[in-house]
Amino acid sequence: MNTLNICCPTRSDAQSILAFESANRAYFEQWINARDPSYYSLGAVQRAIDEGNADREADRA
Repeated sequence: MNTLNICCPTRSDAQSILAFESANRAYFEQWINARDPSYYSLGAVQRAIDEGNADREADRA
C-alpha cells in the first residue's frame, strides 16, 4: 500500500514553493485574484509560511 504524508510547510520549503508559485503564476491568476508582485520573493514566501504556521498553532487556520 502506498502512503501519502501531508505536512505543514517549513522555511526549508520556501525556495521550492517560490519556484512552484512563480512557474504557475499565470495559471493561478486565471482562477484567483493576482498576488501583489512583492509576494514573489523568498522573504515574502518565508513570511507567508511563518504566518500560516502561527495561525495553525493558534488554531486560527
